[in-house]
Amino acid sequence: MSAIIRFFLFIFVFVIVCLAALAVLIQTQLTPERVRSTFLPMVEKHLGRTVDIGDINIGIFSGVSISDLNIYEAESADQFVTVGKAQLSYRLWSLFKGQLDVKEIILDAPVITVIRYPDGHFNFTDLLGEEQQQTPPDNSSEPQVRTAMESPFDLLIHSLRIRRGQILFIDRSINPTAPFRYSLSNMELSVKNFSLKKSFPLDVSMVLNQSQVNLSAQVDLLRQSGNAALRVSPLDLIPFTPYYRTHLPGTLGQAHMEVNLDLDWTPERLLSRGKIALNQVDMMLRDLPDMPMRGVRLATDYSIRYDFPRQFLDISTAVFNYNDIRAVLQGNIDLSVADSYVDIQAVLENVDLRHSVQSLPHSLVRQLQPYSPAGELTVNLRLLGALSTGDQLIHSAQLRLNQVQATVGHLRTGINGDIAYAQNQLTSNNLLLKGGDQQAQLVFNLANLLTPPISGTFALSSRELNLGRFLPDEEKRPEPSPASAAESAPAQELGPYNLPVDITGTATIDRLLFRQLTMQQVKAAISLKDHRVTIAPLSGRIGEGQFNLNSSVDLGIAGFRYEGQVVMTQPDLATLAKGLFPASDQKISGQVHWINSFSGRGTIVDNLLKAVQVDGEIQLSQGALSGFALLDQVSWFLDSPDLKNLTFREFQGNYRLRDGRALIDSHLDGTQVTMTPKGSVGIDGSIKLSLATRLAPEVLSRMGASERLKQAFVDSSGWGVLPLEMGGTLTSPQVRFDTGALEQQAIDQATSEASDRLIKKLLPEVQGESRDAMKNLLDSTLRRLRTQ
Repeated sequence: MSAIIRFFLFIFVFVIVCLAALAVLIQTQLTPERVRSTFLPMVEKHLGRTVDIGDINIGIFSGVSISDLNIYEAESADQFVTVGKAQLSYRLWSLFKGQLDVKEIILDAPVITVIRYPDGHFNFTDLLGEEQQQTPPDNSSEPQVRTAMESPFDLLIHSLRIRRGQILFIDRSINPTAPFRYSLSNMELSVKNFSLKKSFPLDVSMVLNQSQVNLSAQVDLLRQSGNAALRVSPLDLIPFTPYYRTHLPGTLGQAHMEVNLDLDWTPERLLSRGKIALNQVDMMLRDLPDMPMRGVRLATDYSIRYDFPRQFLDISTAVFNYNDIRAVLQGNIDLSVADSYVDIQAVLENVDLRHSVQSLPHSLVRQLQPYSPAGELTVNLRLLGALSTGDQLIHSAQLRLNQVQATVGHLRTGINGDIAYAQNQLTSNNLLLKGGDQQAQLVFNLANLLTPPISGTFALSSRELNLGRFLPDEEKRPEPSPASAAESAPAQELGPYNLPVDITGTATIDRLLFRQLTMQQVKAAISLKDHRVTIAPLSGRIGEGQFNLNSSVDLGIAGFRYEGQVVMTQPDLATLAKGLFPASDQKISGQVHWINSFSGRGTIVDNLLKAVQVDGEIQLSQGALSGFALLDQVSWFLDSPDLKNLTFREFQGNYRLRDGRALIDSHLDGTQVTMTPKGSVGIDGSIKLSLATRLAPEVLSRMGASERLKQAFVDSSGWGVLPLEMGGTLTSPQVRFDTGALEQQAIDQATSEASDRLIKKLLPEVQGESRDAMKNLLDSTLRRLRTQ
């Protein structure tokens, strides 16, 4: 029992005993003078304080009336307790039966001044006695107050009333120079059938700092049991800030408390149920200064039981409400051990995310608002174990997601299903992921969440996914302004990440769409171990062809490091080209076999393009090309419409990309045209190629050039040999003759013609292999002479 409660109980009993003793004295000492000379010295000696009274009116059958009762402080002339008027009426004949039967006691306008001094003592501490101050309370079932209330009479008070009472509390312990003052005023107390041995009803009403407080109780002093109902109208908590300031997570600017609770107690247990609400709470959080609470409502509905001997708290229910976001607690806490042991079930049921975002502080959820979250979620959490175990206190948990949605970029995404945690494992149940009108099912099982490395498996499956739905509309992409680009901070590479995990899984998609390309039976085996992601393999089919990807990404370094290889075999390249570039005028067909190896580092586009290294080989057979700017430019330059559309038996090439530029060595072999593109192409689209071109006689004959010019480029087989070179860009190429190759070609042609004329003159009758050998010998001789 606290000191303040003991004090008020002492005052209450003291007044009653004094009045009872006074009634006894009335029978023997009937004059007020004898009362002043005999009774008051006894009281002052017992209290160690000065006591004085005003007028005393004594009636043998009517009772006693006292005015202006004053009890002073122990060592000062300040008043401790004052009573304007006290009236006592009794039944005289009950004294002869050993019973003090009081009909009515009325205390009019009592005032009690309670002071707490800087050392923590109260101005009534001396009245409680040294033994009571130092001896801890006994938890036995024997009532502690019985001895203190022993009396030769059985006391019975039919009616006890206090009218217009006041309690003034002055606290000097926090600030001695400017003490805090609190006032309980307009106190009205009513007690019916008060007895030290039986229970009695008690009703109290008062005003605490302008807030109404009402207490109704049934009290049994002998058994230290009873029940009570406490009601407090909105109470401003700011004046009481000094008592709880250090326990708050920030600075309280405003709060009003309402209380509506019931108590039921015995020496063995305490039952309490009711509601406590905090309204209009404004608080500046210490750790989150940018996220102040404004106009928040906090409330709790609870029903608890506390077992005193066992020190065991049983929470039947506790409903916490934050701006209509409800959390329910049930369970128990064992306080008998040094490390309190808890077994509590906490539930957040059917939380409306849209309402929650609107209810929580704007500064706390402003980053979520652009995503427009919606849907409902239910969280069921069980805490089991000692409080000191930290995160291991979570025994099990379940998260139920009901049509949870958010807008990510241009797409409305969603998730539906259950996620459960138990025994250090996290599992999914019927988890459905949605993106627009598409959906995929995810199943996972993760172990060792609290004791890394985390291990587990997952499986992602979908009947159909369209990758185009997940990509932003290129036409709607905002172009960064030069000012914003200049002001933005330089981008930082992602990583490094050291993830203590060992997870493997699969992804299976029956139909994967990108633009108008359809990939079928797409499967991937994925693993994440420590800081390395491995895809081995990712495979699927495109029409009658297939592709296969193997790659790995090292997340343990800044910018990541990646490498891999792609192999594609496609009987009909037109299917692939039309699917990737449906609106393009460029046409390409044929059978393709493509091997591409890549490696690099970087997550920023500019760094990535500069650092990536690619090596590849490509083979096309029985194909056709049309609509390419390069062919159109060659066709225009040579005035040969046939070159706009090329058919070929085979195309072979290899490339090597380093430092943002690809070195190309390739050859196209067709029935009417052959080309040998060699040179380089930059990632910026710039080109620098030599394009040795040979045209069949029928194609050469349809060129717009003069016959004499055509004959200048014809070799011995009748094909036109045109040494070209290209510059510019892929979208705007520039074609011209390769002057060096053209000069060499003219020399070779002149040499060949000269050797033919010499052979005809010197050896007109030589034919066959002998003639060819002689021609080659003359060609070599003429070339050596030409270069000297």
